[in-house]
Amino acid sequence: MKPVADRLSKTGSALMKLVAEDEAERIREVVDDLTSRFDAVKNEMRQHANKLDDALQQMSEVCA
Repeated sequence: MKPVADRLSKTGSALMKLVAEDEAERIREVVDDLTSRFDAVKNEMRQHANKLDDALQQMSEVCA
């Protein structure tokens, strides 16, 4: 998913150069919001992955 976020940032930056200042600010806000949401989802996924790893570790200890 990182390439998607990077591409969004690059596309947003390129687009901001082509539009009026007020439109560029709106694009920056949208890109910043999407980046924040992406980071939140990424962190949530990491937490779930850690919980799954812990559960698998506990299961392997019980089954051993």
